[in-house]
Amino acid sequence: MEQTKITLENIKEARSELSLLENEVKIKGKDCPIKLQEKYQTATQIFYQMKQFYNLQNRDEKPLWHPRRYNIAHA
Repeated sequence: MEQTKITLENIKEARSELSLLENEVKIKGKDCPIKLQEKYQTATQIFYQMKQFYNLQNRDEKPLWHPRRYNIAHA
């Protein structure tokens, strides 16, 4: 099974799609259908997994996103 390399371009594209879904959910508010909410939650999980895999693939370089535990020290 061939592994796909996640690029920064993939992450940017996923983020823009996630933003569109997020706006749609916010606009509908309380009237938002359950399926749309589930789709948004799934897209959010996939987006964050993509970022984690990107960091793993490029761990020799400086990661773009640091785990939360490292950010606490800088706060």
